[in-house]
Amino acid sequence: ARCAVSRAVHDDEAVLSVLTICKASGYDLDTIAATEAGRAILACGVIAAERLGNDALAFRLLTAASKAKGVAPDRGDIMIALGSSTAQRACTLIHKRAINKAVEDGQWQ
Repeated sequence: ARCAVSRAVHDDEAVLSVLTICKASGYDLDTIAATEAGRAILACGVIAAERLGNDALAFRLLTAASKAKGVAPDRGDIMIALGSSTAQRACTLIHKRAINKAVEDGQWQ
């Protein structure tokens, strides 16, 4: 799972399809980050969402990862962001866009 995340994801729509299948199969996004394979799936989803400009989905996946039990003392969202340079870049970009939008809208505090 780890080497899948360390390589660049090239088919963003396929990644989103895998996430959809996971959800339809009964997997709860809030719990799959407890495993390395689950974090790899969520990391690929964050990367794909960033590339597609779907920051809301990327934040939803990171929020789900942050709720994962069994990864203490770490948090799942931090583990995803630090899992690969590609995931770290995606997380940085989505946060940068969100901060810029908040500043433009006068919502940054």
